[in-house]
Amino acid sequence: MCPGGASILTGSQDIRIEAIRVRDLQDFTRRAVENLRGDQTIPLTPQRALAYAANPCASETDIGLLVAYCQDKCAGYLGIMPGRLLVDDALYPVYWFSTWFVPPEFRSTGVAVRLLSRALTLDYDLAVTGTSQQADRVYRALGFREVGPLRFKRLRLPGNALLKRYAYGVLLRPYRSALKEIATRQVARLSEGFHPPLTVDKGNPCFYRDVSVVNWMLEHPWILETARNPGPVSSYAFSDRRDRFRYVAMEIHGARADDLKGYLVLSISTERSRTIVKVLDFHIATDADLGLVFPLAVLKASLQGADQIDLPREVCDSARPGALTRLLLRSEERACFLRPRDARSPLATAQENVRLSYCDGDMAFV
Repeated sequence: MCPGGASILTGSQDIRIEAIRVRDLQDFTRRAVENLRGDQTIPLTPQRALAYAANPCASETDIGLLVAYCQDKCAGYLGIMPGRLLVDDALYPVYWFSTWFVPPEFRSTGVAVRLLSRALTLDYDLAVTGTSQQADRVYRALGFREVGPLRFKRLRLPGNALLKRYAYGVLLRPYRSALKEIATRQVARLSEGFHPPLTVDKGNPCFYRDVSVVNWMLEHPWILETARNPGPVSSYAFSDRRDRFRYVAMEIHGARADDLKGYLVLSISTERSRTIVKVLDFHIATDADLGLVFPLAVLKASLQGADQIDLPREVCDSARPGALTRLLLRSEERACFLRPRDARSPLATAQENVRLSYCDGDMAFV
């Protein structure tokens, strides 16, 4: 029921769904914040609206947000983030669900499904990851196909500070010589020369992130640090502030300054005194140097006193981990759901063989 007793499921006037184009997201969010009353929910934060508008994969006419209203009150929303699908050396648009939320007072009313059903009318190739078991059931019922799952590694460090310091020392010991032979330089943006070639995954469709997408992420974080942004917490359902949240982008060089081996991008997040480091994007020029990613990530995590490190599986496989590393590493997995717009779309032809990545969808932003 809508507030006041009006039925949500009957009558076209009870619930309306508004589609917001990418070009209009910032103005829409500004008005939503200005008109916010009491415990109402805003569908998008200003920093996310700014990021969505700057997405290099998006067209200004793309739909970036669906908002359900009941008597002019936000009854739910669904964020949509344009991305790219690489198939046979060609790039095609794909659209990721980013946020899907219904306030408690509107749950069990059908609003959530109506938002998804509206998204299905957009004639987009759709994808979603990082979901819950309850959401998974809804996606399956609406014809989404589960692929994967994506498997990655999680390294948990001891909670005791002395044991943690000792564990980091043991983890890094096998790589000390290799680390002495390289240098890293932290940068605000990655060089455009780092673009991975479109042929890098020939025969293996994947969701493609080039340097323009990585730089977009670096310049437009969705999550703010509380100390740097001390204003009131927004009425937004998803995490938009943490004690610490930042990206670290590093160029990796050999002994000579002109020996550029590649790059590595991490996120560092602290909330309630718990720090998590995630290995996001990396590009290494040669397979022989791929083993550098693991010790560099562990070294950076040790300097932050991190309690947990999330890593793509291929990073761990190339590192030849020692006994303690194998003891602390755990396998994790994440579901991914796809729904092609029709039987002949690029996503439909690719979904059987699509290769999943840790940064698919919006996972690198949160």
